[in-house]
Amino acid sequence: TNEEVEKRITLVREPNNEYDKKAVKVMFENEKLGYIKSIHCDNVFDALTEKRDVQVKVANIIKNGTIKEVLLRINID
Repeated sequence: TNEEVEKRITLVREPNNEYDKKAVKVMFENEKLGYIKSIHCDNVFDALTEKRDVQVKVANIIKNGTIKEVLLRINID
């Protein structure tokens, strides 16, 4: 279920990223899935830095034979 998957997704700040100093990578257990789009990075990075409650939900999974893209909904309290 999505809920079981969501529990295993973490967002990790990556301040030493050469392309974006506020990069946030998406991890599934110990595997990097990708990055939050740069347009959203500032808000998510800052929320993680401030130790605010950041919740990740799977909004949609786009498949074309294999998983091509996972769309996440991120709620910041």
